[in-house]
Amino acid sequence: MNPRENVIKAIEFKNPVRVPLVFPGYLDSDIVFLHYTPKVHWTSRGIKKDEWECLWRTADKTMGTVIGSPLIEWDNFNHYSFPDPPKENRFEESEKQILKCKSKKYTMGGVGFTLFERMHFLRGFDNLLIDLYLNSERVKLLADRVSNFQAKIIENWGKVGTDGIFFTDDWGTNEGLLINPELWRKIFKPFYMKLCNEVHRWGMHVFFHSDGQIHEIISDFIECGVDVLEIAQPHLFDLEQLAQEFGEQICFFGAVDKQTTLISGSKEQIIEEVKKLIRIFGAFNGGFIAMGDMEDYQVLEVPKQNIRVMVGAFKQFAD
Repeated sequence: MNPRENVIKAIEFKNPVRVPLVFPGYLDSDIVFLHYTPKVHWTSRGIKKDEWECLWRTADKTMGTVIGSPLIEWDNFNHYSFPDPPKENRFEESEKQILKCKSKKYTMGGVGFTLFERMHFLRGFDNLLIDLYLNSERVKLLADRVSNFQAKIIENWGKVGTDGIFFTDDWGTNEGLLINPELWRKIFKPFYMKLCNEVHRWGMHVFFHSDGQIHEIISDFIECGVDVLEIAQPHLFDLEQLAQEFGEQICFFGAVDKQTTLISGSKEQIIEEVKKLIRIFGAFNGGFIAMGDMEDYQVLEVPKQNIRVMVGAFKQFAD
């Protein structure tokens, strides 16, 4: 069984031969991440404008910060030009990579800054949160336009032949959701369902990354059609309860807690957390993928030795 087949079996609870491992730079990962080519304008040193006309200040270790939002005034909406999904050569490099994989590795396309993140980049974070209560119809209109673009990107990934699509939207803090869960369901859930349906229409899986404590909406993600959900910070959850509630309904991915154990834990504590994750989430004839956020590890200055201990433990106990 090749890595691609094994990943699919883990996602679909069909008895994988081992836990899939995704730690680029530390081992030969089972999943290959692909990216489409966006249009970026560099305006000055350290400043760029993306294809949505959002102005970014770049940084050494992070993706940077949005410092200029084109829809900071709602009056700009009627004159704003949304980007064109079928831009020439967006997927040219990814098609080459897929050919190199020759169906042996699971390939993952991306729709980065999915919905909420792209919306608050366009409108401004504080403005968008206020809009949820005072201008909800305008928010839905913006969500519709953003999701239309992203649905077209998903369609193109489907035509390229990708196995899965990676969504990213941070909805949680260490204490709970950023907004009331009922408001989330009313405004955002229908658009996530729309995007997940498009992914499934092409026979692909939906992976969803969200930091923070998001327990209140996990059942909603399942209803939307999310196949694989990240538990980015395991210490924020009761893992046994999570598995009891949602085991066999959704596959989880993640690794040792990047804000606690992986930074300051002992070798023994890191290994024990690896074993716990595999034991709890891998108990359903699949249901767990060990995957680390390598960019976050760099930002958080996680000791490389700790990463090596974790990866070694996952490799040892994956079978």
